[in-house]
Amino acid sequence: MEEGCLQVRPEKEIQRWLEALAGKGSLIGSGSPYEAIRYDESQLSQEIKGTVEHSVEQKVGRDRPRAVHEACRVLSSLIEPRFYSADENIGTPSDVLRPDIILEDEISGAFVIIEIKRSRKAAREYATELLAYAKALSSKHHGAQVFFVVISTSWSTLERHAFAKLVDWGVPCIALEYREECATENYQTLWVRSELLVEDDVVSFPPEALRVETKVFWLPETWFSTNVVNVITHAISGLLREAEKTRASGFVITWWHPTEKPDQSQTRLYVSIAVRNSIRKQEIPAFESEDEAFEFALFNSVSELYDDTATRLFLELEILKDLQCYSSECEGLWKDLKKRLHKDGANIFSFDAFGGIGDYISDWRQRNRFALSSVVPDLMYLATWHPLTWLTPLESMTKVEIESDNESAVNAFRLGTELGALMDKSKKQAKMTARNFSWGSAQANFTQVWSNKFAQETDAPNLFAEMGFNQLRVSVKVMEAAFQYACGQMALSGAESECCFVFGLKIAAGTGRIDFLERRSSELAMAGVYVPEEVINVARRYITST
Repeated sequence: MEEGCLQVRPEKEIQRWLEALAGKGSLIGSGSPYEAIRYDESQLSQEIKGTVEHSVEQKVGRDRPRAVHEACRVLSSLIEPRFYSADENIGTPSDVLRPDIILEDEISGAFVIIEIKRSRKAAREYATELLAYAKALSSKHHGAQVFFVVISTSWSTLERHAFAKLVDWGVPCIALEYREECATENYQTLWVRSELLVEDDVVSFPPEALRVETKVFWLPETWFSTNVVNVITHAISGLLREAEKTRASGFVITWWHPTEKPDQSQTRLYVSIAVRNSIRKQEIPAFESEDEAFEFALFNSVSELYDDTATRLFLELEILKDLQCYSSECEGLWKDLKKRLHKDGANIFSFDAFGGIGDYISDWRQRNRFALSSVVPDLMYLATWHPLTWLTPLESMTKVEIESDNESAVNAFRLGTELGALMDKSKKQAKMTARNFSWGSAQANFTQVWSNKFAQETDAPNLFAEMGFNQLRVSVKVMEAAFQYACGQMALSGAESECCFVFGLKIAAGTGRIDFLERRSSELAMAGVYVPEEVINVARRYITST
């Protein structure tokens, strides 16, 4: 509490003050709780203030997390809302739900629930309780959107954790701190706690959280040269709009097989959607009898821990009327879909991301627009379906750091594979289109590794790379010179790293096999250079996955 401030009033008095601000009992039935809102001098708070108050000087940037943009919408809804209710049951007689205050934003049509923290103990179930409020209101008002204004006088650790849950679940919310009158303020105020919107914002998540479903459509053979392309684009745009409405986070890849024509008159178009699911351990209660345990097992399953957003989105997806299609099927994880795209020689029609993942990939494109200039002068030259514009940020979110005694050797091998794959795909380029996923991902991996690992050295060779028709062009001679330079740089880290790097180059470039690695490893061991068995195992997995 600031110096000179009065002792904090009881919760009911604070609630009555908020009700009066919101217009309870007024003739017009509306008020402006926003009058009590205050911002600190932090950069983020000032950006939020500028956005809400339509300042031309400062606004929330595109690189800010989605939670910050949603918080601006919540604050805007407090400017002139209509008072709806206070302490009224919005649930059923058997399931009583009494939010402190409910307002209605007549501009957006959203309901705004204002809740005051009651105690540290109550904070444990606070986030779940708020979601129950939202579900009840949405059911009662046919899917209306619900915003949350969470007010506390202290924001203890437990309360911050409860609010972080709302942020993690993608719920539109804002955290406010109630303060009494003090030397600098003659009125009660609500201070925006902007740091709570981002301090628990974690970009990375486990690979198991990104699950993929695929739906197959049968298209005429001449679909790519007709207006069917525009129809597909329009359908995918509609799918993305629906995904945004569900507050989901993920991406959609649309792809096809260039040579697959089962009856010489149709082509399969695949729409794969990946949605980040909130995976949480199922809480199993203690049972007093076997009958209770059996009843719980009968009505509860592990599948309830995963949401069905992808399946629900696919139910409404239609490309052409009466077009034959299959029901969506689970593809597995992103790594499983990626393996299939490589194996099937898939061509990418489009890539679109939505929600938090979409924000992160869009921000990455902006920040790295010229960062890869040693290979690609400007990322904006490339179409958004090209893996160079999305593969690296997507995989960085699900990358799992594995502790290993041979970490440097394994990393050296992987660097080699990411550089060498471009050589292999360049040799096969005549058989592939620019949209081929394997070709595009090889360009993406090569560009990232070369730009971040080697191009920064003053004596690094110039690749004289060209980007034309969404393809990276580097001559074989220049590529070989780049590989030779990279080997020299890896040698500075030791003979083991150099050997593993060369192994990766040869495996990816198609000039080496497992038997070659094993034989060469034995020869090196006689010279005192030992290649870990783990590298051989990683090489085997690499070969089977590409």
